[in-house]
Amino acid sequence: MHSSLNNARPLAGNSPPQEFLGAFFICIIHIILDKRLLAAHNLTMLLGHYDHPETYQRLLTHPVWQQALAWIKNMPADLPVGEHVITAQDLFANYHEATLLPREDGSYEAHQQYIDLHYCLAGGEIIEWAPVPTLTPVAEYHAEKDYQLYAVPPQASACVMTPGSFAIFFPSDAHMPKVADGTNDTVKKVVIKIKLTAL
Repeated sequence: MHSSLNNARPLAGNSPPQEFLGAFFICIIHIILDKRLLAAHNLTMLLGHYDHPETYQRLLTHPVWQQALAWIKNMPADLPVGEHVITAQDLFANYHEATLLPREDGSYEAHQQYIDLHYCLAGGEIIEWAPVPTLTPVAEYHAEKDYQLYAVPPQASACVMTPGSFAIFFPSDAHMPKVADGTNDTVKKVVIKIKLTAL
């Protein structure tokens, strides 16, 4: 992985223990949600793992998050690639497989109308993250498709995605998915789109 990342993937054999990762994820959730910042525009990026409910249990106080995570739990194994409605356009999922790219070939994106929940099914990837105000736009906001693109910064934080892990990005969170992680060539994932007005 590019050496400019603040949180690059650990070298093989030096991966942090699961207990550490679980505690890290719990810390993020508790710091943010214990302050009752439940309005979407006040939240920032969250990490969790589906097999460790303690990393996301406080999200389950809202029915929209309950629906999103229940859909992941019950999604069929033969789900076709494409868009799948959960509850109309307030809550839907995009299932796809993607080839990973070098960092220099990617681009940052952010959304104004929807929250993204990226859930890794198989393979893996790095999703870089940076606060929107720190980035330089490279195009106008595309209202119809709800995205704006930004230049890749010299430095960023990295979310290492493995099967079962998920990352949630709010409107203040620019992110660059599909970055090569040094291990996998592809990632199979679902991105659940949650409209801000649904929360």
